[in-house]
Amino acid sequence: MDIPRGEIVRILSQLSLEEREGIMREVAKEHEVLKPKFIPLEEVLKLKGIIAVGGNALKDSEGIYDE
Repeated sequence: MDIPRGEIVRILSQLSLEEREGIMREVAKEHEVLKPKFIPLEEVLKLKGIIAVGGNALKDSEGIYDE
């Protein structure tokens, strides 16, 4: 966007404190979503045995609902 910084300040200054804080929370959420979260390999390896990889997910899920 090519909105001058002064124009953004002017618009924000017309809002209540609560409205400005809400906007800033939304902006922060956008940045959080874009940042990747890295997990150390050691933590990933601890998951071994907790989840099963492979197999037939459709068959497995149907088996759960048939019980």
